[in-house]
Amino acid sequence: MQLFGAQGASLDDKFLTAYGKAVWGEKGIAEQMRELVNKKLVLFVKHRASYRMTEGTDLDFEAALHEASGQVEEIANLVEKVKLHFNRQHVLAKEVTYRTGTPRVFEYVLSEQPIDEKPKGAVDGFINLVFNERLSENKLKEHSAGTEEAIAYGLFKHTDAIRECLMSIERAQRVIDQNEEDQVAVKELGISSSTTKRCSTITSMKPFSTEARTE
Repeated sequence: MQLFGAQGASLDDKFLTAYGKAVWGEKGIAEQMRELVNKKLVLFVKHRASYRMTEGTDLDFEAALHEASGQVEEIANLVEKVKLHFNRQHVLAKEVTYRTGTPRVFEYVLSEQPIDEKPKGAVDGFINLVFNERLSENKLKEHSAGTEEAIAYGLFKHTDAIRECLMSIERAQRVIDQNEEDQVAVKELGISSSTTKRCSTITSMKPFSTEARTE
């Protein structure tokens, strides 16, 4: 399933239990997986919500991650943390470019409150991703209706899930920093230089959005 499953697919106890029941009629898959974890044959990677095969290490992942929980500070400023993992800066408004023949460039802006700024230079508009569980969709619609600027708003209301995802990454990174010589543990924790800058919870969630004015 790891070879042929979609990237980012969740292979947790719930999925494996349903899969085992459908394929083999087994009902105790979750218990069997926990036994394999105890024997260090497989590892449950929390931030990926999936089990992975291990290649052999003396590191107790559960204990190490639990200890790291007390060493990593709670995230006070969620937006600033998200920015560290967000690798998109600009996007081309393809439909408008196709209709008018003129490229329209939108810049991503992450914030806790919706912005109301006038684009400058080569930027024609903004895609404002708002991370605020206290802000209602109606309030954001009112704000959008009141601005004359070309701004498309996206509201992420499940900020607790995003915060926990980022905390999981930081805990894993702390364990890696403390066990750099254990290459198997580093690999199994799944926080390599190419993956530490991403959080699947953020990229997979579909925020409520309002359209930008592009005329």
